[in-house]
Amino acid sequence: MSKFAHVAGRLFNAPLMLRPEKAEMLCAALVDRLGIAKLDTIDGRSLGAAQLRQMAMDDSDWYSKPKTARDMYELRQRVATVSISGTTVHKLGGVEPYSGMIGYDQIERIVADAQANEEVGAVLAEIDSGGGEVAGCFDFCRKLRTMGAKNGGKPIVAFVNEMACSAAYAIASCCDAIATTETGITGSIGVWTMLVDMTKGLQKGGIEATMIRAGERKARGGPYEHADKETVDKLQAWVDETWHMFAALVAEGRPISEKAVIGLQGDWFTGHDALGLGLVDAVDSSEAIFDAVAKLAR
Repeated sequence: MSKFAHVAGRLFNAPLMLRPEKAEMLCAALVDRLGIAKLDTIDGRSLGAAQLRQMAMDDSDWYSKPKTARDMYELRQRVATVSISGTTVHKLGGVEPYSGMIGYDQIERIVADAQANEEVGAVLAEIDSGGGEVAGCFDFCRKLRTMGAKNGGKPIVAFVNEMACSAAYAIASCCDAIATTETGITGSIGVWTMLVDMTKGLQKGGIEATMIRAGERKARGGPYEHADKETVDKLQAWVDETWHMFAALVAEGRPISEKAVIGLQGDWFTGHDALGLGLVDAVDSSEAIFDAVAKLAR
């Protein structure tokens, strides 16, 4: 009970930055633990304990039932707001993000549904991601580009709120336009991988690993032996090749050359600096950005 008393102390008689209907839902979920007998709601209803329990069950049902692509975006003023948050990965399946990840396949399904929805006039891709996997990224980005206004679809505007870096910036660069706030972070147009050498740690622990392989190059670059020059050179070439593919993708969609993208050396930029480099098209408040997209949608 002490844990729930702590929750009550933070929920009641204290300032909250929380939508009132969500506060009502919290009360409903805690009705038995907190001994709530009745709740007067913001729309004038008076709910008893049984109704509050049902209210909590209805809300939890949303999280437990299978979702469709249409469940995964908010539709307001003909704008479908699609959230792209967390690590971007290949083939996550379904439409629901989980464990801090969202799949390129999921984003594709959600945006495609918004494009097919007659009630939608524009798509706002709200991005807060530091990027993710190379696998699947470029293929998805090229598909996304074909879905926007430049290819006869509804406008797709990327809103960097508050980060679109690396693979997430690749996604943004394939939208029809990119907007951000003064503090929004964009760019990091680069690629990296890492070799981990655990041999000294194993030796310190009295452990000796012996690699037995069929095929001279099999399992090179593993953590149980020193990486040879051929392994390092091959990985460097792979990373460099992917970097140039990334730069070319960005140059196709943004008013910046591939050479200039490479010249950024994988750095990141905020607000007006990103605008000056051609990485974004507008810097404004979130309200102004939404209003501009709503105007497009009309």
